[in-house]
Amino acid sequence: MNPRTISDARSSLRRIGGLLPLLCALLLAACRNDIPPPAAPVSTNAAPPVQQAPPAALDAQSTVKKMNAYTEGFNKLSDSFGLRDTMKRYFDVNVPARSAKDDIGVGAGWIAQAVPALKQGRAIKAADTEALDAQADTLIEAIDRLVSLMREIEPYFTSKAYKTDNLAKGMAQDILIRQAFKDSHDAYEAFEKGLEEVHRRSVDAEIAALNAQGNRKMYAARLGMQQAKDVIGSFNDGASLRNADSYAKADRLVSGLESTLTLQREVEKTLPENAIRINYRQLTDSLTTMVGEYRSLKESRDAARFNQMVRHFNVAVGAVNALNEGD
Repeated sequence: MNPRTISDARSSLRRIGGLLPLLCALLLAACRNDIPPPAAPVSTNAAPPVQQAPPAALDAQSTVKKMNAYTEGFNKLSDSFGLRDTMKRYFDVNVPARSAKDDIGVGAGWIAQAVPALKQGRAIKAADTEALDAQADTLIEAIDRLVSLMREIEPYFTSKAYKTDNLAKGMAQDILIRQAFKDSHDAYEAFEKGLEEVHRRSVDAEIAALNAQGNRKMYAARLGMQQAKDVIGSFNDGASLRNADSYAKADRLVSGLESTLTLQREVEKTLPENAIRINYRQLTDSLTTMVGEYRSLKESRDAARFNQMVRHFNVAVGAVNALNEGD
């Protein structure tokens, strides 16, 4: 099995089917449901009063903006030439095992590109994100230090100055750089968990609100998407594909997802024959196919099946986003 298969698929899931689409939908819902229509003027000569969004709507919008910025920064760290890729390339070079006679190249990748978005998210005030902000502070500090060390050492290797000091500076800096990579990666993983926790709270609240409003169409759509994401989340790495506990957890989640898919099929029958119904059917069909790929994965333990699960989930993301645009 290619060791990158699971991580590549989960990175794709994060970028395409992760936080951003659902959070944008939450913002649209907040704008539709929480902000009152403009009031009529009190007299023919008076200007109409400026309507302010209620505090709850403002809080929701601030949270969405913060999370979108945080997610943008996180995704840059997750992409090619991001933190993990750059860390792997540096460790593969293995400076302590090299000699001044070798051609050695190291680079900082695109890690620094994540920092502006992370700092933008940190600057936005939002309710109930104190723990995530603390994790962001740790991540930003670690990334800033790592980038500083990498930018300092890049010219040394690019100019082959290591041939003039027998790699002495490279060896000395390697200890600091390795620790900076470790600190950054630890902070990255903690921040990822924090993002998921805040995101999950917002999605659970949105699903509960849709249910309370009697919006069966979007309730079933959102619930199904979250359940499908949880199924995929049962598998964290290549080893989990061979772990019986992962499948036991996924089996329980698939059972709930299939009940939701039954509800989606019932809802689809009530929709008019237009683009909304087509997108709704694509949503249900994609998640149903994902369930089928899961059962094939359970039999084969083949990472290619997991990748297919993620692919069909991402098709469902496109369908549910189209539903939002069609409302």
